[in-house]
Amino acid sequence: MMNTSEKWVYKNDYYYTWDISIGKFGGFKYKNSNQESSIEEIKLENIGEITLCLKNFEYSHINDCIGISETTINLPNVKKGSKFGWDHKAYCWVYFETNKLYPSYFAKKISTV
Repeated sequence: MMNTSEKWVYKNDYYYTWDISIGKFGGFKYKNSNQESSIEEIKLENIGEITLCLKNFEYSHINDCIGISETTINLPNVKKGSKFGWDHKAYCWVYFETNKLYPSYFAKKISTV
C-alpha cells in the first residue's frame, strides 16, 4: 500500500513539501523556524527533461517520496495515470511505472534565478 499523506522535509533551517495542487504544474510549500509559510509555484521552465533513472544512483521508494500523485497527461516515456512525486533525497521528480515501488524516470528541478 502506498503512503499518500503529506510529508514535510527539514532542510537548511526550514521545512518543505511538494504539493501538486499549487498552480498548473504543482509547487512547494515552505515553513521557516518562525512558522512563517510561503509557496513556490513551479513553471514549465523549472522542469527538466524526463530521463531514464540512472543505474548507479539510488532513488527513494515510493513511500519515501513527497506528494505522490498521478499524471494527468501522457508525458515523454510516462503514461497518463502513472504515479509521480518528489524524491527529496535525490532532489528530483520521479515517475513510477505501473505497480513499481522504485522510479523508472526522473526530472530535475531547474532554477530560473
